[in-house]
Amino acid sequence: MLSVDSLAVRPLDTGELRASAQAAGRAALFDVAWKDVTPGTPPPDTAVRSTVLTHDRAAADLSGLLSGLDTDDAPVPDAVLLTCSQGAVADVLGEVLSVVQDWLADDRLAEARLVVVTHGAVATRTGEEVTDVAGAAVWGLLRSAQSEHPGRFVLLDADLSDDTTVTAALACDEPQLAVRGGRLLAARLAHVPVPADSSDAVRFDAEGTVLVTGGTGTLGAAVARHLAAGHGVRHLLLVSRRGMAATGAEELCA
Repeated sequence: MLSVDSLAVRPLDTGELRASAQAAGRAALFDVAWKDVTPGTPPPDTAVRSTVLTHDRAAADLSGLLSGLDTDDAPVPDAVLLTCSQGAVADVLGEVLSVVQDWLADDRLAEARLVVVTHGAVATRTGEEVTDVAGAAVWGLLRSAQSEHPGRFVLLDADLSDDTTVTAALACDEPQLAVRGGRLLAARLAHVPVPADSSDAVRFDAEGTVLVTGGTGTLGAAVARHLAAGHGVRHLLLVSRRGMAATGAEELCA
């Protein structure tokens, strides 16, 4: 419940408002930057118990691991490693998805982490080439899984991987990591610098065509009207699911 006893307003110069909006816009653009991180040091009396799933039979290996927990009374590993091979996107993604689903379905693995290792699936600097398209798709899948199940998955893109690399990554306690030349990097949001001489004005080619997706919806229609009235755009291509059957579409076109 919120109550207001009084409200005072004052006039605001539109020029000041526009300048404030432009300044905020310059500071609102972000990109992903990979920064050096220092891994934490695990206590000397603890060792990371890990299990490796072979990339060509990961689902079967995980099934065997779970069966072993039932029959052999084996301890639950701290981490399970899955190294993705390069291959057809659908095949690699399907294999990883199957493992992820089985992983989340077993409560005994609630405190363990699945470390998915790729090679060349992300670019950590300008000019670096992404060489593993299937691995890049795996990163997209696991990022979604991480948002829904925090702490259950670790993504590691490495130019090489060994026990030391994985241990360092786990001790770092980061969800997404890359290893380049022995350096451990973590993804961070960073401001995109705007050149001092840049212009905030958006210019449209008077003879060009502007595509507006969802163009007959509430927001798309508002954008279309703004483009026509505020920027003098004369050629608009409005794309939407309902097309001319959408409410108000004929009036919008007129």
